[in-house]
Amino acid sequence: RHWKLALPIVAVVAAVAAFLGWRALRPTTAGKAQQTTIAVLPFRNLGADTSLDFLGLALPDEAVTTLSYIPSLAVRPFENSRKYASTNVEPQVAGRELRVTDLVTGHYAREGGQLRVTLEVIDVENNRVVWRDSVSAASDNMIALREQMAARLRQGLGPVLGLARSGEGESKPKNPEAYELYLHAVAASHDIAPNKEAIASLEKVV
Repeated sequence: RHWKLALPIVAVVAAVAAFLGWRALRPTTAGKAQQTTIAVLPFRNLGADTSLDFLGLALPDEAVTTLSYIPSLAVRPFENSRKYASTNVEPQVAGRELRVTDLVTGHYAREGGQLRVTLEVIDVENNRVVWRDSVSAASDNMIALREQMAARLRQGLGPVLGLARSGEGESKPKNPEAYELYLHAVAASHDIAPNKEAIASLEKVV
């Protein structure tokens, strides 16, 4: 019943993302008989700083954008995975429900002035971790964190999953304040009040 409430924020997020130029449509993969399918689950905040909780949804949404540039990879929309943010579902169960071969999970925490993010890729069928890596950046530099995370995903997943080299043509955010506001908006709930706040944030981004 919340789908009508979600329409304004989804539309505005899409418009602002297109305006800022750091997201794009996934390239087509015509001619490929079978693709590796992957989904990204919400990340967990392992630290005590609850002001960073929004990254649990914002960072995996950005990971989906990065993965969508790998031509031989079929990526599930993050909207399909958001529902797992409030549950303790086992990754293998979530992977089967999402009908994917592999699953990206992650957790993060502030360590002093640094924000550290750990990424894992799980083989759903065999329930095993096939790749794990960590990145860190100054906690007030979300653009640097995004770039490090994107680089590790591009460089690490290809060899592990036997994928073609990913494209690196996606444009990048340049304004730190605008980008952080955008991340907060992406993580906002689809309820009426958070929707209004997110829209206000996106208007400020523009």
